[in-house]
Amino acid sequence: MISTNAMQSYYLQAEQFRKDRFLSEFKSALSHHFLAKAPHRIPEFAVILIKKTFPKLANYLAHLGSQTVKVKVISPQDSDWLEVANLTETLRKKAGITIPIYPCYSTSHEHKLAAFENVIVLNRYVLSCSQEEKEFLIMHELMHIHLSHLDIRLSLCFFFAAVDLIFLYYYSIKVTVCFEFIAFYIESSVSCYQEKEADLRAIEVLETNQGAIETCQKRMDKTCPIHNLQKLSCHQQEELRKIQKIACNFSEISHPSTTERLLYCEAAK
Repeated sequence: MISTNAMQSYYLQAEQFRKDRFLSEFKSALSHHFLAKAPHRIPEFAVILIKKTFPKLANYLAHLGSQTVKVKVISPQDSDWLEVANLTETLRKKAGITIPIYPCYSTSHEHKLAAFENVIVLNRYVLSCSQEEKEFLIMHELMHIHLSHLDIRLSLCFFFAAVDLIFLYYYSIKVTVCFEFIAFYIESSVSCYQEKEADLRAIEVLETNQGAIETCQKRMDKTCPIHNLQKLSCHQQEELRKIQKIACNFSEISHPSTTERLLYCEAAK
């Protein structure tokens, strides 16, 4: 049993944890934006402009970036991955996506789970998931492709690159940096909206929110674990779950908080 005073202390600790994690996420995202993302805008913009004329040179320049994710297309020799590769194809048809989707795994970022153009990048965590969670995670990434989220993000990136060039030419680096704060806010907001849209559309196509709820709950348990929950009374279990939701209700900048995702996934039909 947990005393009333201890429970109140847990609430305070959860709120402090939430604030600390948000600050940490914000600093990390802002640092990545200014040290990695923003400086690559103009070079990437230049690569795209010359790609049609000099494709080999463009590919070489693109691979010079430190952020390049190297992937390997799943083949019959990759026996561990064949099940999720076949599942990806089944879900592609179910989602109504007409273009071919190539399931891959990353050889440079082993924890990567993402979508790039007509490529789905999976990670080993997916291999250990339940069937419902597997379907949700893959369908979520497929929805990013189906809803043209990547094209929207790329268009935003090129727009900001063009504005950066104008500001650098006519004004100064200080004005450009100030503009990049605005770009950081806009890109984060758009990304959060797209993540929520992908979640809800995946649930709609799968006709179940079980995998989504399982994914969110696992993430919450990893972020703020609760030990020996089964030994407590139902009331105290509910209280600890509330505390866990408070602790996990910090913005992940480019994604909604895990608590928010759990709530809207639970409400989705």
